[in-house]
Amino acid sequence: MSLADIELAPYDRDLTIFFQGLELPVYVYMEKLLRITDKEGHCIPFSLNRQQIELYKEICEQRRAGKPVRQDILKSRQIGYSTFIAGLFFTIGINTPNMKVGVVADVEKHAKDIFAKYEYFYNHLDDGNPRKAEIDEYERTHKGQRHPASYKPKLKAQRGQTMLQTEAGNSIIEVVVAGEGSGRSNTYHLLHLSECAFFKNLKVTLNGLLETVSSKNKNSFIFLETTANGFNEYKERWDKDCLGKTSYNALFMPWFMNPEYCEEQYNQIGIEMPPMEEWLYERQKQYGLSNGQLVWYWNKYQDKGDKGLVLQEYPFCATDSFLTSGNCIFNTELIAKRKEELLQTMSSVKRGMFATKSRYSEDGSVIQFESYGFVTSRNG
Repeated sequence: MSLADIELAPYDRDLTIFFQGLELPVYVYMEKLLRITDKEGHCIPFSLNRQQIELYKEICEQRRAGKPVRQDILKSRQIGYSTFIAGLFFTIGINTPNMKVGVVADVEKHAKDIFAKYEYFYNHLDDGNPRKAEIDEYERTHKGQRHPASYKPKLKAQRGQTMLQTEAGNSIIEVVVAGEGSGRSNTYHLLHLSECAFFKNLKVTLNGLLETVSSKNKNSFIFLETTANGFNEYKERWDKDCLGKTSYNALFMPWFMNPEYCEEQYNQIGIEMPPMEEWLYERQKQYGLSNGQLVWYWNKYQDKGDKGLVLQEYPFCATDSFLTSGNCIFNTELIAKRKEELLQTMSSVKRGMFATKSRYSEDGSVIQFESYGFVTSRNG
């Protein structure tokens, strides 16, 4: 029994597909039939990790609330979300009639990498088939014809980074690069915007792409999924989603949710830790990190050679992700630390602005404040 079998059992009926006459939970299909490559290049079953399971739960909770799935995901590097979303969309796309799946990536290389995941899923669908040897022999001797027992649906065509599939009623999976007009003329049911913080003209691009999915379709999905790219338009979008000003659920996933990010030998008693900077010991205490996790992060910090950069790519909290960009007068790390302290201790948060009355000296060199006060405002 896998971790997903245990954790997702209460969600068995929330997200399902029909496969060979049986109604299956989507995560079961993903783990039983899909294959991925590990870091050594081996073909292995797709076993959902902890952070992928948590995202699956968030999806199911939105569906239970009767809402279409809308997720804004801010992540650390190598968490596995782009692979998870590809597996999710592949599973739903090829098993649901007339389903249109769209993926928009920030650059061509990422688009090719994502489409390669979809191809890999398709090509290895029969790896877990008990009749695989018979199926392979049949397809060799019948010039690529599909064996009746094969799990692979028949493809109508595959052109570039588009996969047309007919068995479930002309479903389409396509991957494109973000740009002016990319994907905007289509209508999608499932939409994945990968590394969207790096899109050029993000607001304009998002406004066009998000309109391709109907908000009235309760079975539709939109994922904004990205690492941070400093104080840009995505930061504004993230803040709005966090404040509940949109229909999107803001989900942050810190680096330490990945169990691979750990030097396990340092968790043993008697193993001496390397000397590190004081701020890392503070973070260890704040987030309850093991010695092995702390040493992993210290090594990553040494590789990067820049504290701001390592915090952006491997953040402890969402605020860390946005520390490196802009020419700030004040120390952004101290501001972020104070913000986190306040959020943990305050029972409520007031939004507003400080209003002042001021006048300049005759030579313009001094500003004198005559009064000031806090004025509440929902847009403050």
